[in-house]
Amino acid sequence: MSHSKAQRPLLHSGAVKGVENECHRLRTGCEAGVRKRPIVGTIAGVFGGALDGIRAQLIRRTTLGYTVELLEAKGAWKKGDILPLSVAELHIDRQDTTKKGP
Repeated sequence: MSHSKAQRPLLHSGAVKGVENECHRLRTGCEAGVRKRPIVGTIAGVFGGALDGIRAQLIRRTTLGYTVELLEAKGAWKKGDILPLSVAELHIDRQDTTKKGP
């Protein structure tokens, strides 16, 4: 059966699927299927102290610092707002790795 170029069925190269799988591994923690606990920290010294003491969850590490999601609301800032912070502005809480469960 001969297909013209316009009618030829598209073959899945796996490139998109590979990226999707890599993103899934990053979200879940690893290939073993064990979900990592979210990394949480406290904001300090940002916007003239407007967000001091607010808890935030690390979304990603960047070359300039962190991208975080606020876990609490304060003033004009709402829970769920996403902010870029420098390394000095987010104090990551030490996590107890001996505890089991979520």
